[in-house]
Amino acid sequence: MTTISSKPKVLLLDIETAPLQAYVWGMWKNDIYSDQLISDWYCLCWVAKWLGKPKIYWSSSQHLYGEDDKWTMETLWSLLDEADVVIAHNGKRFDIPKINTRFLVNGIGPPSPYKQIDTLTAARGAFGFSSNRLDFLAQALGLGAKLKTSFDLWSGCLAGEAQSWKKMVRYNKHDVKLLEEVYLKMRPWIKSHPNLGIHTPLVTPTCPRCGSRELVKNGTVRTNASVFQQYVCKECGGYSRDRVSTLTKEQRANLRQAVA
Repeated sequence: MTTISSKPKVLLLDIETAPLQAYVWGMWKNDIYSDQLISDWYCLCWVAKWLGKPKIYWSSSQHLYGEDDKWTMETLWSLLDEADVVIAHNGKRFDIPKINTRFLVNGIGPPSPYKQIDTLTAARGAFGFSSNRLDFLAQALGLGAKLKTSFDLWSGCLAGEAQSWKKMVRYNKHDVKLLEEVYLKMRPWIKSHPNLGIHTPLVTPTCPRCGSRELVKNGTVRTNASVFQQYVCKECGGYSRDRVSTLTKEQRANLRQAVA
């Protein structure tokens, strides 16, 4: 028998990676071949937190030898294995593929499957901001800004400078805090949001975006083939509808659709 948890586990996540190092003959438009690589990228650090919870989890490769990030990735695997949903900015094209790559390279199997929410994809799909970078979105929404950095921070970490590692983790933590605030602002607008209601006991109607039971009837939704009761969530402000039509069998039988 399948057990449905009382609350979905939603993980906010951000990673920082080391740059590739290579031999090149110029500064612009270089095609770099594998035999020019000095060292490949790997995970410098990651930061994560459960949605709505204050505790921040993190791990870094600071005290590991060279490019060895196996222990760092193993600690991240444990969190991902618990998650029902993972939120990251540009997660579908960067964070998650990079994480999966390091899992595979380090001989770590996949965690339990989870749904993804990419706030970059959500911003592109629902809005028209001049930029969809996390820093721009956060500032446009009055939530603050990312911490200022330069490449010196990454080069300092590669050189083993303790102060640079400390700043890198702080930078990474701040990004995750901003990510959570941006996500909460955008949440009611995300149409393809995973249905969090499925993780609740389902004894009463629940909001598909946040799992709240504080729903208020708000008119109806009319499709070409039916009519459904609509709700608005008092907690997150998102709209949802019933799965069962309000039309009677006779009304549905009388409904016609145009043909070409």
